[in-house]
Amino acid sequence: MEHPPSHPPPRFRRLHPDDPRRIGPYTLIGRIGAGGMGTVYAGRAGDGRVVSVKVVHPRLASDPDFRARFAREVEMASRIVGPRVPAVLGSDLESDRPWLATEYVLGSDLGDLVRSRGPLPRALLPGLAAGVASALADIHRNGVVHRDLKPANVMISPGGPRVLDLGIARPLDETALTRTGGLVGTPGWIAPELYEGGDPSPAADLFGWGCLVAYAATGAAPFGEGPGEVSAYRISRTAPELRGLPEDVLPLVERALDPDPERRPSADEVVLALSPTEPVEGLLARTWTGVRAQVPEPALARAAGRRRRFPVIVGLTAAVVLGLAAGLLRPSPEGEESTGDTEESAEAAPPPAWEPPETVATGAESIVTTEVVYSDDRYSFRRSEGRNGTSIGVEDVAPADPSGVVLDVLTSSMPPATGSFVDGSFVILTPEGRFEQTGMVPPREAMDYDTHGATLTFADAPVRGLLVYLEGSPELSVGLCYDAEDGAFSLDFDTCLAEIAADHAQGA
Repeated sequence: MEHPPSHPPPRFRRLHPDDPRRIGPYTLIGRIGAGGMGTVYAGRAGDGRVVSVKVVHPRLASDPDFRARFAREVEMASRIVGPRVPAVLGSDLESDRPWLATEYVLGSDLGDLVRSRGPLPRALLPGLAAGVASALADIHRNGVVHRDLKPANVMISPGGPRVLDLGIARPLDETALTRTGGLVGTPGWIAPELYEGGDPSPAADLFGWGCLVAYAATGAAPFGEGPGEVSAYRISRTAPELRGLPEDVLPLVERALDPDPERRPSADEVVLALSPTEPVEGLLARTWTGVRAQVPEPALARAAGRRRRFPVIVGLTAAVVLGLAAGLLRPSPEGEESTGDTEESAEAAPPPAWEPPETVATGAESIVTTEVVYSDDRYSFRRSEGRNGTSIGVEDVAPADPSGVVLDVLTSSMPPATGSFVDGSFVILTPEGRFEQTGMVPPREAMDYDTHGATLTFADAPVRGLLVYLEGSPELSVGLCYDAEDGAFSLDFDTCLAEIAADHAQGA
């Protein structure tokens, strides 16, 4: 994940207009992510280092119960000291918007890596298993249970795996009578005894460890995917699917997934079994190779001008056939391309007519699907055929200098690609016409085992338009709206097409 020095590093996502610019002693330089409870920002400390700053949402900051819950999260995180858990650097629980600052962890979360690139390379698996178990040992040793060990909470960083998010952690000495909730955790990663009303325990965390290692090794959750009730049934009534696990971790994973928590190993037992003659840090130093990262730079400043923002629609899967995108270039009644210079179009440009977006699939012997997906706060164009496929994550879009649009992308493929599948794969469609890619900083050397970054330029393209991924076949083309002024993307086509049309009418 590290770029060679000659290439530009990635960037954090831009701050929103209503985001704070400073929290405590930290100057905020971008967004890392957001959830239902708060936003995580990248902050810069006085000594220049980058930190993660979790800030509670304003609507929750006035809730005494939530403040108490956040205070418990801070207290739990502050207890843990160890190389596999980010260090707490500071907090303010009395602020109008309570916050917690922790060490910034480089890398990508395990879930994102496996979804986009397949199972973790076999050479990294012992280090992952031992490193996560070591983190759990430190957590349990300090009288805490994690309660939400899952791929999204494990970062694959240059120095080894790191376990994040103690937001729902619980002290081991807290009794069931003091709890204020029911089942807590993520379906598919919850131990069977918890579905039956059992108390969270270190053994439940080890069940999550077993699921996580199996997922990393095979690319699939050991009890499959599905709604909460389906996951509960499978975990409680069926055996895990562990085919494909290497022999050095299979027996430990089988023990960790035992339905009886009394028969599961402790985190310390797992660490000793995986690294019997040296500390975990020594094992990682020998085996954890090819994983590199670089701290992203602050987000580019927004260009001056209007501040329209396309709504972000989370959890959508959509595709736009290229022929439908031609609605942006509707012919006039005389058959000529409309210029929008009539009085009616100048006053109010209606959105172009097109069909609702849908996933495109084709193929006889196999299914080929090209789609736009939203995951982990990033849009990606994905083309898949069976278990193989390519993914192009759209990282950022900004106005070019002096005119046009610059786009940062992150590419990967499974199996690894031998050449670029970025160059010439994109066009921009707007009422002003079709804009071809005019420049590309070539895909950079691999940032991890199969990830590359590239910067694309579209000269003279307007600040708002439709980015279309061709993938060599118009029948498989898909699109995504962009706004370079705000660095935003959207699948809300009704809104963004109206904005594009209004821009065109105003410019005309």
